Amino acid sequence: MRKGFCVLVILFTLVLFGCSSGGEKQVEGISSDGHYYLGDKDAKVLIEEFSDFQCPYCALHVLETFPKIKKKYIDTGLVRYQFVNVPLRSIHPASQKAAEAALCAGRQGNFWGMHDKLFETQKEWGFALNPLPLFERYASEMKLDVASFRKCLEESETAYQIEDDLAEAMEKGVRGTPTFFINGRKLEGAYPFEAFMQIIEEELQK
Repeated sequence: MRKGFCVLVILFTLVLFGCSSGGEKQVEGISSDGHYYLGDKDAKVLIEEFSDFQCPYCALHVLETFPKIKKKYIDTGLVRYQFVNVPLRSIHPASQKAAEAALCAGRQGNFWGMHDKLFETQKEWGFALNPLPLFERYASEMKLDVASFRKCLEESETAYQIEDDLAEAMEKGVRGTPTFFINGRKLEGAYPFEAFMQIIEEELQK
């Protein structure tokens, strides 16, 4: 049974390699359609997450379930995990700029760092009248070029990618966040790790 679901109302491949202390292969990159991913680009299982940075159920997934998926499947090369922005702007007014902030950080090679920071601090910036100064503070803490980051945000330089993401979400029948496609199998809501594990294991056996 799913834990929760934020209702949707919208009615170059770059690869970086490294190793963890345990010798596991760490891979991240950008897909040809502009989505940031973690894991081996040729992994047998692809998980696509359609998510909103201001959605509390998305934060629940990132903080509770995603670390388990990452440790067992992404870091071991079995799963490629891809993120797609779906800001629910009608109910989450700060979600658009949060998505832009993550993409602007991505331009400086730190999408996933900002991704984690935004979900960890969601209750801080999500209730701010103007979250932009907070986003800049996070960028500074992450040692990004704050001037470039500010310009990217102020001029909405990454907004086009978000519009493409929203169009993709509509095309795939995404009704809310978080929504996942595991090798095309749809899972709606913030499910526990065991639900993901069952589907992933089934797909790995094919």
